[in-house]
Amino acid sequence: MKQLLYLTVIIALFSACKSKNGVRKNDQSLTSKDSSTAHDSLPMVKNDSLYRLHISFYSTGGGIDSDAHQKFTDWLQTRAVNIEQHYWGREGEVDYCLKLSELSTTEQQDFVKKARELLSSSQLVHINENVVCPHKK
Repeated sequence: MKQLLYLTVIIALFSACKSKNGVRKNDQSLTSKDSSTAHDSLPMVKNDSLYRLHISFYSTGGGIDSDAHQKFTDWLQTRAVNIEQHYWGREGEVDYCLKLSELSTTEQQDFVKKARELLSSSQLVHINENVVCPHKK
């Protein structure tokens, strides 16, 4: 009886393993030949759905860093960029997704650099570049 149980577990483990191309057999629908991403094991994403800058104010149980959030929103108001704001949590968690397509490449780099500098002291902020806006509905 134990041998049958071990055999069943081994078969289950092998069926859950990844195939040679790095994608589970059940997840192949996530990939697309006309989309691009830098890593083979991640789902492919079309470039037009990527945001140049994604800033997420998150909480670990005590709310977001409201001082950093206020400083960032005040700074954003002085910039002429399109902003998508998505609230997603119960403690004020919010994402800012910016394509920055109205800026030149150099201006985008400067914008990202200044945003990173502005928020560098906060432990409750994630800053990502060239990603999908995760909480967009």
